[in-house]
Amino acid sequence: MKRHAELYKIFTEDILLALSILLLAGALIVNQLHREQGQWVLIYKNNLLLFQADLRTARTIRVGKMLIEIKDRRVHVRRSDCPRQICAHQGWISQQGQTLVCVPNHVLIEIDVSKREEEISLPLNK
Repeated sequence: MKRHAELYKIFTEDILLALSILLLAGALIVNQLHREQGQWVLIYKNNLLLFQADLRTARTIRVGKMLIEIKDRRVHVRRSDCPRQICAHQGWISQQGQTLVCVPNHVLIEIDVSKREEEISLPLNK
């Protein structure tokens, strides 16, 4: 009888764990579905804002030896000189809060819904 009670306790804990995981996964999916479409791309180098652009305007931006492409309200790193090309393989981003990061080049690309009021710190093509 004692063994049966132990098995029931383990079974109940397993079900509670599985339900918790499913609830968390559902919350994450709902969050992704209700994420706001970004309006602006913000490009930082060494934590300084280099450039901000409207995602509705297609263009290619050069930051050092990186090429960043804006097209169809999305942005991605088209080319980079970094060794592992992780930033280029991250793909396209378009929703608020999404980021692309190139650690070797110290570049962060972020999507936001509003333009930043801070001044641009450096010229774009340096």
